[in-house]
Amino acid sequence: MNDPLDDGVQNGPAYPPSGAAGGYPYPPPVVFYGAAAPIKNPGLAALLAGLFGPLGMLYATVPGALVMFGLNLVVLFLGFLTCGLGLFLGIFTWVGGIIWAYVAAEQDNEKLQYRQTYYPPPM
Repeated sequence: MNDPLDDGVQNGPAYPPSGAAGGYPYPPPVVFYGAAAPIKNPGLAALLAGLFGPLGMLYATVPGALVMFGLNLVVLFLGFLTCGLGLFLGIFTWVGGIIWAYVAAEQDNEKLQYRQTYYPPPM
């Protein structure tokens, strides 16, 4: 049989070796990469969270944005009850949201780098 990729140089045994089931001595590895997801920029996540608060956090983490939105509503309510003194807590929720968005974007990128090799069961 003529192989179009054969350059005539024999560097080892012919692949796939004959005699094994299907010509392979073992099942070839199958790599699952999953759905292609875009890598998130942690700096952009922090910038968006700093400019737009919980709405900017939606870029990095949806559950985190919802939690921070609820927390900001509580701080706003406390601000009305204390004649504006409770709004001082808004500074902490703002900075906390920026940090949360940055860390969430980094963790999301780490999850994307994980790849699993799967060897199918023998037939």
